Amino acid sequence: MMKIPLTRQVKEYALSLGFNDVGISLPEIKQKDYEALITYLDRHYHGKMAFLNEKTERRRNISMLYPEAKSLIMVLASYAPAIMSNRSRYKISYYTYSHDYHKVIKSKLQDLLRFIKNVDSHADGMIFCDTLPIFEKSYAAAAGLGWIGKNSLLINPIYGSYCVIGGIALNIELSPDKPIQQKCPENCNKCIDACPTKALIKPYILDASRCVSYLTVENKEDKMPFENPTSYIAGCDICQKVCPYNNRAVHSQNVFFTPQSHVYWTDNEWETLTTSTFKKQLSGTSLSRIGLKTLRRNIKLI
Repeated sequence: MMKIPLTRQVKEYALSLGFNDVGISLPEIKQKDYEALITYLDRHYHGKMAFLNEKTERRRNISMLYPEAKSLIMVLASYAPAIMSNRSRYKISYYTYSHDYHKVIKSKLQDLLRFIKNVDSHADGMIFCDTLPIFEKSYAAAAGLGWIGKNSLLINPIYGSYCVIGGIALNIELSPDKPIQQKCPENCNKCIDACPTKALIKPYILDASRCVSYLTVENKEDKMPFENPTSYIAGCDICQKVCPYNNRAVHSQNVFFTPQSHVYWTDNEWETLTTSTFKKQLSGTSLSRIGLKTLRRNIKLI
């Protein structure tokens, strides 16, 4: 099948599944992105996320994960909620309002891959969503889904940075998109200035070991390395809330991410969270990945 018609079909179907944006990139990573990762790791900006220091060569070459890769479909879904909760002083990041995005995006990508296989019997692919050693943000930028902002996040010109991404490495060729030339204004440092722990040490560079999101999600120790200066108990959106691109972004409630009951909990409901309630109401949400023990620790330290 011709590349252009198939590419168009793939994009149209991806959008019909509920993704907000979709683009195509070649399965090649820029040398500068790989070198930036090595520098990042050498300076220990990854904190105790040891998995980032593993299989770095595979991140450089996706063919080591999927040798047949000829093109990448990159998808984007906005999780910006239509309604912001304010019943509790305990704050949670917007991405934790709903179901675990890894499972949601992977399920929709499986639907997309089945569609492609039905259209082209020779097609096959490998699905990924923040679960494999892949430069997802770099590939998404190469596919025209946005640019890497000064807060180190992918910024889409329409939906801002409240987005999750995923993709499919395909064994067939599709027509690649061009990267967006837009970038953050030189004179805008709102995200850097707003970070309460100075985790954004300079434009585009995040020291995860200082980041509240890392401290409340990835750090599983009984004690925090330093006091949490925010009210966040799961993740952190401060650098995103001040971003001009998020202030004018389209906030349409994506069907993938319907807010669940915990979004409306009171202080008391958070403070008296039991194992039973955690399993019944938070299982399957992004908060389940944090774990009850860590969540309780975070609440006590506010």
